[in-house]
This record gives sequence, structure tokens and C-alpha cells, in this order.
Amino acid sequence: FSQQSPLQSGAVRAAATSSDADGDGSSTMAEEYPVTFLYSPRFPVVNAAPTQGAVIRNFSFRDWLTTGATGLGAGVMGYIVGKPLRRFSCYTMLGFGLFIGFLGRFRASHYRLAGQLPNEAECRAAGIEFVRYREDRRLE
Repeated sequence: FSQQSPLQSGAVRAAATSSDADGDGSSTMAEEYPVTFLYSPRFPVVNAAPTQGAVIRNFSFRDWLTTGATGLGAGVMGYIVGKPLRRFSCYTMLGFGLFIGFLGRFRASHYRLAGQLPNEAECRAAGIEFVRYREDRRLE
């Protein structure tokens, strides 16, 4: 019985291995980290299972600028709306805006590495030819 769900049919899988390099008795172990998307990648996959560090290292200047602009906009909105406690509202909303902006750009960076968003710069850095595998679907 090996029926796959529609979400698992286009799964991209990568194996991560750890070895006993330091001789502490730990065994070699291979684990599978599925990165499941509803649709197959539209662009070349640079890193099928990126770690959090790899995703953050992949941030471009535009990603950091967008994160800062989101935080700044939320801080200004917090100042405008929070009349009795303007300064505290500004700082709180600034923190929320930076957090939300960071999470949004984190997701976009992950999608670029996984081939779900256009990734010309990532392909160029990895030495992979940039190709569009298929056209966009309507609600993808």
C-alpha cells in the first residue's frame, strides 16, 4: 500500500548524513527531510532542503531592505494610532513589523532556493543554468 497524497506527489527530498568523524561512537545516520510543495518546481532547485542558516545567508539586499521598510512602516503606524502611549506603541509595532517582514522574506528566500520562485541570482552563484521549467498556474 504505497498510495501518495497529492501533496506528496511532487515532493523534493534530500538526504543529510552525519558521520563519526570525531570517533565518539556515534553511527552514520541518513535522514530524509521532505520539502513538500503542491506543485513541482518551476525553476532550477539550488538547495532542496535548505537549513535556516542557508536561507538567511541567501537574503539579498532587497530582502533586508524590505524587512526594514516593513518594520519602519509598522512603527510609524503604531505612533500614529497609539495616542496615549505613542512611544511604546511605536516600539511594539516596530518589533512586530520587523518580525513579520523577516518571516515573509525568509519564506521568499526558501522558495527561491527550492525553485518555487524565480532564482536567477542563486543559479548564477551556484553555477546552474537558469531555466523556466513550466509556466505559472493561475492560483499557484
